Amino acid sequence: MAAKKRRPDEDAYTEEERDLIERYIARLRMPSLKEFLRESDQKVSGTKGVLLGRIEAALEAGDVTYTQLVQFLDEVEPWRAQQVFLFGATTQNVAPFRTAESLGEHLRAHHASKPFRQPVPLVLPDELTVASIQHDGTRLRVTAIERREGWIRDESLDPEESERTDEDEEVQLRAYVKRVTRGLIAFEWNVVENVAMMQISRLPSGEDYEDARERFTKLVSRWLDVRSFPLINLPKAIKTLHMAEEAKKAASQAPALKSYGVEYARQGGGRLAGLSGSSEDSVTDDAVLTAALQQFRNVSQGRRGNFYWALDPLGQDYVGSTAHVIVFAATRRITFPTDNLDEATIRHVLADIRTASI
Repeated sequence: MAAKKRRPDEDAYTEEERDLIERYIARLRMPSLKEFLRESDQKVSGTKGVLLGRIEAALEAGDVTYTQLVQFLDEVEPWRAQQVFLFGATTQNVAPFRTAESLGEHLRAHHASKPFRQPVPLVLPDELTVASIQHDGTRLRVTAIERREGWIRDESLDPEESERTDEDEEVQLRAYVKRVTRGLIAFEWNVVENVAMMQISRLPSGEDYEDARERFTKLVSRWLDVRSFPLINLPKAIKTLHMAEEAKKAASQAPALKSYGVEYARQGGGRLAGLSGSSEDSVTDDAVLTAALQQFRNVSQGRRGNFYWALDPLGQDYVGSTAHVIVFAATRRITFPTDNLDEATIRHVLADIRTASI
């Protein structure tokens, strides 16, 4: 029997890492798979199974390497299910970060230039590690990778029907899958506008996003002061977005988003929340609920906004599509709970939230 052909760069990764790389690629949606095949000069026609088979064949033939797969994952994974912290202008000196050249000098002075010279194709490092530092003339983007292991929520595996107890009480079951995941944290700073964001891919159940933000902050503290970036005003953003939907409807115009649920809180603890009948409806459709929320809103701040963004402004491919987004003022972050989004969608939504916070 002929010996199995070794794939290019196979020895650079452990067997577990190679297996997980292939699993992560298999979980990508069709548009991402087609994008990778197109970049690799491969055919893009066929079902998802055909596309995955084509990638496997290219991997076996040496036309595609594991390193290429890892680098592609670094490009697409930041735009899947995630939590985002949005920041305003930093108080640190922007000059060292203004251009790629000045950034290179700054990194070399702090002995941190390796991932800037050449991205490091990391799969499952035991500790959070910087994989790449990029600068395109406008944005500085730092991507770090870490190994995560724990229970991950998977809505697709939820039972279709609820169960009942012996006392005929309804039981709602939610599915969690124990997985080893490739955790990603990316910090992006628009050095022209002097605003920033931190994206954290979905954490296993029970882990804390503030802790993840702190891990990244400490990791890059030698050359980048993340703490100098203030968080934007999310309570104001929730209120502004809710009011904007009401104003658009009053003017018989199509609103930019739909408020599925909104919660307000007064200083001292009083809260009022409104929830529409379904994700197809808005709290602004109910006149009684709207009146109550308006009255309480006048003396309180936004605490939570559960919104569905209309994506029609992004072009023909997005007409009729929406993005589900939850804004949590209490935890100071924005949640994109599903994987069915892309970079254009997330940037569009975050831009709207940032504008509403001013």
